[in-house]
Amino acid sequence: TNRPDKPEYFFTQVLNWCKDNHHFVSEIFQTSATRACISENIRLEFIRGLVQLTVEKLVNDIEEISFDDQLFAHLIDEVLSFEQDLKTMLAYPNNLPSAVSVITQPTYLAKWLLIEEKFTSDKMDIILSDENNPWHMLDPFGFTNITSPLTASFINEDDLELDELKIPKCADQFVRLLEAMKERYCILPQPAHQLRFLELQIELVDSFRRRLVQLYSVSYVNTFNVLNAIFYVTAVLREWGENVHYLHLHAALIGPNAEEINSVFDKIVTELDHWQNKLIKQLSSKYVDDIKAKSMTYRHDQWVTMPKQNANETYVLSQSAGEMFQVTIAILHDLESALSTKIFNSTLRRMAKKLDDYFIDSMIMNTKFSEGGSSQFKYDIARNLIPLFGQYSRRPGLLFKNLSDACTLLSLPFGTALLLHETLKTGNKIT
Repeated sequence: TNRPDKPEYFFTQVLNWCKDNHHFVSEIFQTSATRACISENIRLEFIRGLVQLTVEKLVNDIEEISFDDQLFAHLIDEVLSFEQDLKTMLAYPNNLPSAVSVITQPTYLAKWLLIEEKFTSDKMDIILSDENNPWHMLDPFGFTNITSPLTASFINEDDLELDELKIPKCADQFVRLLEAMKERYCILPQPAHQLRFLELQIELVDSFRRRLVQLYSVSYVNTFNVLNAIFYVTAVLREWGENVHYLHLHAALIGPNAEEINSVFDKIVTELDHWQNKLIKQLSSKYVDDIKAKSMTYRHDQWVTMPKQNANETYVLSQSAGEMFQVTIAILHDLESALSTKIFNSTLRRMAKKLDDYFIDSMIMNTKFSEGGSSQFKYDIARNLIPLFGQYSRRPGLLFKNLSDACTLLSLPFGTALLLHETLKTGNKIT
């Protein structure tokens, strides 16, 4: 049990002594101690004595072991496992001697943090490598039931259904990496030590963000995948911010008299949100420009000379609008298939706003319409464009409210339009 490369031998031996004898010690000696007016808990004193042996051995061995990173990392894992077993199986309290107190001495804690940082950085390289197939999308239902029940539980199902998620493999693995780190350091009794690891977690999130920025800037990964990764990591961090563990760390960081409770991840989440919104803006602009490029024929149609349609005839989509609507259908389908639902909805709203402004500024305000032309344009918008967006939105009319109002005004009967014009003119003079 005295091998530096196998500290688990000694820890297991001590743990077995504790488990095999603590009930015997309690039953046989506690009664005698009570009769002798000894108030101590004999069972805990027995365990404390064995743990003290562990602490003393660790103090003697750790300096030599610390020169080898691999042995030191293994020792850290075994100490944490030993401490966890003491607490869960033997109800060993935090205020008694602990092996953790040795590895959290300043010198060894700093080395532990360096090893943790190097390990996670190397792991991120593997996560984002081509061999790992990092942008493979996980099946949300298989993800919940089989692949990652732990990670799936991070998302509040009341706010987001699992089938609305598009989760890249690299984002899931990165979240697991952060969670594994948290599981290791949460056993530490001192909040100050835990805060050191929290800082490292936040640095890792920022490093992951910067790596995604770099991959995106060289066109190594497309916008869809980056948006899905950002959205998932941000959603998890928001959920973690409301977790008791992180709320306690926030209280330790800010103090008990803080006026409001915030998340320890607020700053990094804000940065991720900023980049996410920037990418959504770029994506919506790109696809709206593609739609605009196919709208030239429609914009320059013969609106001013278009005859009024017979009341018995059924309206059909303008022939000049066909290509524009085909492109719009394809774009919306591709976006809906590729993006997480909330990201898609944000992109949809931005595209609708841009198209709403485009049709008003570039078409209605710069085109003369005959009565037939205005009716045809209103039909194209009200019965084709808005229902097209209605496949992805519950209230598509609100997405094109200005355009809908403009179409209503454009198709007013001549007398009504003239009366409205005079009323507005008179109102302006009075004002």
